Amino acid sequence: ASWVPLSVPYLIGQNLNVNHAQVSYPTLTLLNVEIHMMPDTYLQGGGWGILDIQNSVITASGTSPSADHWMGIPIYNQATIKNNTISYGGAMGWVIEVIGWGGSKTVDIQNNTIDNTTGHGVYCGNSDNWVGTVQSNTFNGGGTDVFNCFN
Repeated sequence: ASWVPLSVPYLIGQNLNVNHAQVSYPTLTLLNVEIHMMPDTYLQGGGWGILDIQNSVITASGTSPSADHWMGIPIYNQATIKNNTISYGGAMGWVIEVIGWGGSKTVDIQNNTIDNTTGHGVYCGNSDNWVGTVQSNTFNGGGTDVFNCFN
């Protein structure tokens, strides 16, 4: 599925998990969109789902958000997250988390600006089974590092 740019932002009011049901490796493509996350929600690439988020804005809903307003982006499978502005996430201790076990997975996390967050900007847990790139990300205010990642 691909989300198209709208004149208003998409509002995520509950957790969004891209995972399989009847389709192997479904892909959610977010290209040039603006997404507002409600408190305590996440955007997840599940065990069999693939996230492709590029040139987009992911931020908090509301008029006075604070760091850790929404949870983050956990990745369990493949993901491309490039050239985005991601703000006010981190309620889980990270903004983007690469979670890996069983089989080889591929991620490409580059050229993102991560603002007004808490915890790690990008955290790789159990990254032994992962290949890919985590580089050239900018961190402003809060989540200020890449932790435990492969490069």
